Amino acid sequence: MKKVVCAVILFFVIVPCFAEKIIISQIDNSSLLVNQNVQVYFSFIDDQGYPVENLNKDKLRVFENGVNRNIVEFKSKINVNQGIKLFIVLDNSGSMYDDASGNATEDVQAQRMTYAKKAILSLLSQIKNPHDKTGFMSFNTSIGTIEELSSDNVRVELSLENVKRPLTPEQSYTELNEAVYFSVNRVSEQSGRKVIILLSDGENYPKKDNEEFKQRHELSNSLELARKYGVSIYTIGLGLGADNRYLASISEKSGGSHFQIDNPEELDQLYSFIRNRVLNEYYLSYPATMSSEDQKMVRIEIAGSTPVVQDEGSYFSAMVFGKPTQEFSFLLFGAIVFALLLLAFLFFVRLKKAVKAPTVQTLSSAWSKGKAEPMTIVNDGQDMIIGNDAGADLTIQDDNEVSMNAAKISKKGDVFTLVAEDSSVLINNQEVKSKVLRSGDIITIGNTQLVFDKGMTKMMGSKTKSKRPKK
Repeated sequence: MKKVVCAVILFFVIVPCFAEKIIISQIDNSSLLVNQNVQVYFSFIDDQGYPVENLNKDKLRVFENGVNRNIVEFKSKINVNQGIKLFIVLDNSGSMYDDASGNATEDVQAQRMTYAKKAILSLLSQIKNPHDKTGFMSFNTSIGTIEELSSDNVRVELSLENVKRPLTPEQSYTELNEAVYFSVNRVSEQSGRKVIILLSDGENYPKKDNEEFKQRHELSNSLELARKYGVSIYTIGLGLGADNRYLASISEKSGGSHFQIDNPEELDQLYSFIRNRVLNEYYLSYPATMSSEDQKMVRIEIAGSTPVVQDEGSYFSAMVFGKPTQEFSFLLFGAIVFALLLLAFLFFVRLKKAVKAPTVQTLSSAWSKGKAEPMTIVNDGQDMIIGNDAGADLTIQDDNEVSMNAAKISKKGDVFTLVAEDSSVLINNQEVKSKVLRSGDIITIGNTQLVFDKGMTKMMGSKTKSKRPKK
């Protein structure tokens, strides 16, 4: 059976003949503050690109910034049990409705998009693990249909059906950079193995002065975000006739792989091939070094292999406390105890002076030189409207980038959700359409910055209800 599949895989131009290879696909630093361990997902593949099973832990060596680290935990096929967070991104530009050779056609069955949809549906039919989550997004001149990650594959199937051919040439651009940014943001806060599969038949082809993206995101920043949150992007170049280095660089810099095919009939096998690669990944964890670099290099290699079989990746070490790498230090222990006592003191001071009601406070604005008084957020069932209209609950004046109803904040129980209405809204420097707010979130609307404070009502045991303030 494998020989038959190998014959099929030879059609994938990007899968060359190479020796056994290690590919670091995701480095997860989410446990640094808990136990100082770094978690690494990686593939070990043969000369045809297929997973090699039964890798012996004793053959592995892992290094961080050149320092050999002990492997604390090692597992094979970890994603089979713990599941995958899989986000499917589909190019919906006008050329996706051409035939395999790139010629215009009205025969729906011959169009690239038809083959792409069938392949995605075939992939979804293979996903049975209740721990798996799938999501979907299409794009062209703008971000189109979006289905957030969930265990309900039917929702993705319905979203796929809603992908329609662009009606005008104005809708047929390929905003590839923006698609990468928005898809990475959709999965960044998920735990475990995070994968994006992006299919496109072109390179980044943005529309000039596109009103949909007033704030552009550089591809390098998006890929840095992918590395920061451990998101690997697998790219598929369809019908381009030659290796697309633009798509390939997206994969290489995020821990994924790039595949190039000319025949759209092979898409269903390729999607399955990618999923099988991820399912058969290995997992290991090791204690991080104590060095203070913001970015640390990780290298995994097979001991004694000739030529050396290895791969390197990096992660951002956002840690506060670490374990000593050599001998125990009483000075370090004293510093940690002092820091903990200081944190406890500051916490109780904050608790004593805390605003009991949830608020939004102006940090900076074109119409305010200093901080304005905090404004109490409304109760359940009522929305706080933010905009430049005099009738808004929070009015932003003299800012042409802010619309009449720029955003609204709604409250349901202890959950506060901001929804961008008619203006671009950033939360902690990331553009959002809708986001659950947390204390300390910085909201940027036009030239105005606001800070959200959930308050301490629940913690303090207060039963006082906040009221809508008078303007």
